[in-house]
Amino acid sequence: MRAEELSTRVGEPNSKIVLLIFDAGLFNSPPERQKSAILRQNRRVMGWRAGRNANAGGVCLWRQGGGGDGWWPRGGGGPTPPPPRRLGTSPVGNGGGSRRRVGTGVPTYSEPDGRWPKADGLPHFELPCPMPIGHDRPSPPPVVRSLRWWQCLLAGVLFGLALVFAFPPGSLAIAGPLAIVPLVLVAARVGTGGPRGRLRRAALLVGLGALPSLAYLHAFIIDITAPGYPLLCLYLSAYPAAFVLLLGLWLRRIGPRAIGRRVPVAMVAATLWVGMEMLRGEWMLGGYPWYFIGHPLIDFWPIAVAASGFGAIGVSLMAAMPAGLIAEHLSPGPVSRRIGSWVVAGLVCVGMPVVASMTRTPVAPPAAAATAAAGTFRVGVIQTDVPQSNKGSGTGADRIVRMLRWLDLTRQAAAPDAQGRRPGVILWPETMFPGTALNPEAVRVARENDLSYALANGRRALVHEFADLLTRQQAELDVPMIVGAIAIDGWKITVRPDGSIDDSFDGKFNSAMLIRGGQVEPMRYDKRRLAPFGETLPLVGAFPTLKRWIMAVGARGMSFELSEGTKNTRFELSATGPSTPANTPDSAAAASPTVRIATPICFEIAYPESCRSLAYERGRHAADLLVNLSNDGWFGAYAVGRPGHMLLCRWRCVELGLPMVRSVNTGISGVIDSRGRIIATALPTPAPTPAEPGPGYTPQERILVHDVPMNENARTLFGIIGDITGWLCVGLAAVWCVLLMVLRPEPTPSAHAGDNHP
Repeated sequence: MRAEELSTRVGEPNSKIVLLIFDAGLFNSPPERQKSAILRQNRRVMGWRAGRNANAGGVCLWRQGGGGDGWWPRGGGGPTPPPPRRLGTSPVGNGGGSRRRVGTGVPTYSEPDGRWPKADGLPHFELPCPMPIGHDRPSPPPVVRSLRWWQCLLAGVLFGLALVFAFPPGSLAIAGPLAIVPLVLVAARVGTGGPRGRLRRAALLVGLGALPSLAYLHAFIIDITAPGYPLLCLYLSAYPAAFVLLLGLWLRRIGPRAIGRRVPVAMVAATLWVGMEMLRGEWMLGGYPWYFIGHPLIDFWPIAVAASGFGAIGVSLMAAMPAGLIAEHLSPGPVSRRIGSWVVAGLVCVGMPVVASMTRTPVAPPAAAATAAAGTFRVGVIQTDVPQSNKGSGTGADRIVRMLRWLDLTRQAAAPDAQGRRPGVILWPETMFPGTALNPEAVRVARENDLSYALANGRRALVHEFADLLTRQQAELDVPMIVGAIAIDGWKITVRPDGSIDDSFDGKFNSAMLIRGGQVEPMRYDKRRLAPFGETLPLVGAFPTLKRWIMAVGARGMSFELSEGTKNTRFELSATGPSTPANTPDSAAAASPTVRIATPICFEIAYPESCRSLAYERGRHAADLLVNLSNDGWFGAYAVGRPGHMLLCRWRCVELGLPMVRSVNTGISGVIDSRGRIIATALPTPAPTPAEPGPGYTPQERILVHDVPMNENARTLFGIIGDITGWLCVGLAAVWCVLLMVLRPEPTPSAHAGDNHP
């Protein structure tokens, strides 16, 4: 029985609604027990919601105060009673002496003169009538104390602050799941009552409240594209606003219907949020998979292990479930739906980690690598320090100085330690090769055309000499190198009559190249997923005029001329010798074990499916080690971006069951094991250490030589099935949105023609 329906029976101001709960077991009970039982059985009546009378024998209604002295329904004089209507499950009559059924259908009786029994001695409950209501006035919406504008704004602020504190450098993990709780509170409070426009206003205020924190988290964009910075912040703030709007509409339109009473609200809220995270991360505007609410939980292995089966997005689903349960308990509905919400939350939060743990199968390491410790592979990392503003605009002299410094760092990394151990490979960060291009075809074109960089005093530095220096250094050190560099295919040079040069090419790629045996091998990995708005312009690439306008206004100095790669290339290195090509049949190491290395470049590491395609083939490992070559100079002096990038790398290790080595311009370079734990970094330290390069280098230029554990590698369910969980949430969110469009709000009965009440 709904209290707002009962309120339509009262015709005078300052009236009271009195509910009688007939329960044979209560008649002989003490008054205090009667009162507590009534409050339990009608726990939502005070909020003008449906009461829950599962154990009650019947419900009676009468009118008190307001100038009347009789009970309702009554016969004879007094206000004209309304026509019969349904309350609960049975119709109610309007007069005299007949037998009636109300609410639960248990019989109650009226007096012969039309009055109902006296309430003296019976358990009852009184509610003040909020306003004078006419006899035939339509049932009003639930009376919910509306949120003020500043409360909605505060909810958005709390959401944003929770994200700021959840991610590094704050790293308060619990703040991630708590971030969407304020959004749920607003959606449940405004969505279950009040004018229709109030929900839209609340959603807008939530988005505005989240804006400052989102602006702080993405302040590094200012140095990349100042005009695009406010647009990005507005775009990201639209997601919490959309969540509040959609969840509020669900509670308002679908909640009172039969389907809404069956579908758990916790499932609706959680899948709505995770579905939007998935769309933002994988599809919208090229994908931006940063700052998911489940990401801060990486250090809690009983929770993080769920990513082995269902991805980091599955951990976000677990993190969203508590907020979904809050939404369930703030919205009216039957007990069965609430039980369903708890069942769904239990299956997600308990079942997913259990399934992921059971399907995480250990894989034997490839072999004892180039170290004395079994099951490890020794890697040398070069961390450069080139600001993004200087990376592509340095003079020829700057390029030479950098080349000589980094070659010296490489010699230090290749030197044997006290036990005579040397690294099996040395890594250079993304696009840190100072020359124009490193692939053999481009080097040949530069040599044939005598391309050069201008130096002081009219001297020039030949372009191809940079590649020659690097390959000679590698041959002397006898340690393979994987270098981040630009590759140019189909490069053509045309000299104009005035001596200037015009060049064209078939494709320019951001690549990882293997140097072994004193030469750059033809096989390379070209970055397959370019960073949106950093290396490519989503949606506008097909419109040259629009692209030129955007580049002139919001991306001055950027070219967006890179092409996407088409192959999943992996490098194979000997696990027992540092330089002998493992795939050479006539070599002594032809039968030696190998380490297969996959090299997702920079922003690619943020996309789970891109990394999975590199690491797995046909449900099995196609790589033994992940190497992330990156340029984090984009983040400038801001302390937020670099640890966030490292956090995404840790999730890829958990999902794929593989360790990772990072070689990053400006940091953070490091080693991560297959459970996402950071075991070594190249962070600067206040006091000099043996790993520091010494005087003459910038603070961030460092080397790191470390053993990578290979004995904890595991085949995971996520590596086999991919990101099905995320797309399933997208599908469910789409179903909820379709229902919102198809099922319009139920029509409200019109007022009686003779109703003179406001």
